[in-house]
Amino acid sequence: MDPQRTSPSGGNIREIMRTPMMVPAGTLGLLATVLLVETIIMGAVVGFYLVELFSVPSANLMSSIALFVLLVIGLVLLAITTRGAFRRSSWVRGAAITWQVLLLAAAYLFATGNIVSWLGWVVGVLCILGIVFAVLPSTARALNRGE
Repeated sequence: MDPQRTSPSGGNIREIMRTPMMVPAGTLGLLATVLLVETIIMGAVVGFYLVELFSVPSANLMSSIALFVLLVIGLVLLAITTRGAFRRSSWVRGAAITWQVLLLAAAYLFATGNIVSWLGWVVGVLCILGIVFAVLPSTARALNRGE
């Protein structure tokens, strides 16, 4: 990759990669914070599942490994979306809304279960907040202007 190449936004890629991530202001900052909290929760879930994968015998090892791979892929995609929110990338709104809708289904399953139902409610509230912050016009303006 040529380091002198410019990005689609016109900046030098090497300079863009060195730019520190700062918390955006307003609703975009709130959306980025919600995504960061969800990324931390997702990382904890992946870590917990990894421990469970090796410590508890599984009825179907291949299914357990496949689920772990899907959890890791989800964590990576969520981390990319979170980083994009902190860098004010214009594509973040669509990715954030998609993630929130998918996670809302998982939150419902947790909330209706009987083991960690409180976690479902916490994640559900975060999903609703994430959707609200993503669709607000002020978030769209902040992403379009790069504020």
